[in-house]
Amino acid sequence: MLLLSRYSLCVIRSVFVSATSLSKMSMTTSTPGKNAISYNFWRGHPNDDLLPTKEMQEILQKMASPTNQDRLKDSLQYLSSDRGDPVLLKEISSFLLRRTLEDEVPQYEPGNWAITNDEWSVPEELDMFLTHGVSHGLDMLCTTQTTPGDIVLIERPSYFLAAGIFRSHGLKIQSLPMKLDPTGERHAVGGALMVDVEALERGLHDGSIGVPRMIYIIPTNQNPTGNTMNIANRWKLCQLAREFGILVAADEVYHLLDWRDDSRPARFSVLDHMLSKQYESSKTNSNFSVNKKGQFGCSVSVSSFTKIFTPGVRCGWIEGPKEIIDSIVDLGYIQSQGGCAPFIGNLLRTALESGLQDEILDKLNESYKDRCK
Repeated sequence: MLLLSRYSLCVIRSVFVSATSLSKMSMTTSTPGKNAISYNFWRGHPNDDLLPTKEMQEILQKMASPTNQDRLKDSLQYLSSDRGDPVLLKEISSFLLRRTLEDEVPQYEPGNWAITNDEWSVPEELDMFLTHGVSHGLDMLCTTQTTPGDIVLIERPSYFLAAGIFRSHGLKIQSLPMKLDPTGERHAVGGALMVDVEALERGLHDGSIGVPRMIYIIPTNQNPTGNTMNIANRWKLCQLAREFGILVAADEVYHLLDWRDDSRPARFSVLDHMLSKQYESSKTNSNFSVNKKGQFGCSVSVSSFTKIFTPGVRCGWIEGPKEIIDSIVDLGYIQSQGGCAPFIGNLLRTALESGLQDEILDKLNESYKDRCK
């Protein structure tokens, strides 16, 4: 497939274009004939040559080895934890920390309050829930954190299938204020649209923008623009979420697909936790995160292995405050089925423990970097 923006896997797919027209969209090289190359703009599928078939064989052999029989049997049973395999969740946390050590975090004053990269580590309070992927995660957030008629603000353009998830929950979709980025900030395509966080802040405070229940964004290597939201705008958005009782759902599936030379801004779940710690240290009113309807305001990260391992595993995670994760654990069907993806979880745990996930991700980043030259 054709890589159009420097840091985005996905191709031009917009909520403004219907699924019917997109299903027929393609591009063919100008030279006709049997050697012409056709690019399909409908799906964001990786090239078959990048699928980890050899690594998968090695992982399955490890899983089925005589020394791993007890663990294999456990993965064929119901999980004991509704959040997902605790060991796998710990491995994911360690993996994320290892791969994001150099991510940019805010250096905040006054009061000599600052958290530097050297001092940062994943805390116990940064809770996590295993999902079947980002779409599953968004669906559960809608189920637990919204009611029909609530407003969700999204980027324009955005991932075109997300809107269907929100509509299925009776949510009203409205556009975030957007502005052109003529500088190509953070390696986006020059002139790409980006969220106007300052306009959002003004609108929320003066009432010209109604307070939404949810904001859905793709902050890193946005689909389809390739834009990455800078750290200042991320920090401000996290503050607005807690001030107005808004749930910011950050789709960070592309966060680790990155080869930039400068610092990559930190994940929203990390920033939200830092913000909560700031409030605690300054003894801010404990009800600061609850809006007039009694709804909790915060930022969560939703991600998956589909882009950094392979799409077929259908496994991901939600990372955020314990209050949000607890509400998902309490869902009836989660209580009934137990935690998600026990067998696939064992596969991914094996990939993480053995270092194969790191090798696969490094190979993907190197290939995409080479393709975009």
